[in-house]
Amino acid sequence: MNTLFEHPNKAPLITAYTHILGIPENNLVWTYLNKGTHEEADRDDFDSEQVEKVVQTLEGIDQLDLRPNR
Repeated sequence: MNTLFEHPNKAPLITAYTHILGIPENNLVWTYLNKGTHEEADRDDFDSEQVEKVVQTLEGIDQLDLRPNR
């Protein structure tokens, strides 16, 4: 059985996951994203540039054709 993941979109998927998973634990980007749905007085406003990078990366993953015959 071949256990390697072979797919034409493997490289961009790994790049995107590396970007998302490489965000340091102490980075507030996930808190920034949550800020828009839960207004809390003790949270700083988000860094729109950081959030935009994450959103673009997630949108890029969403655009990859990962399912056959879609």
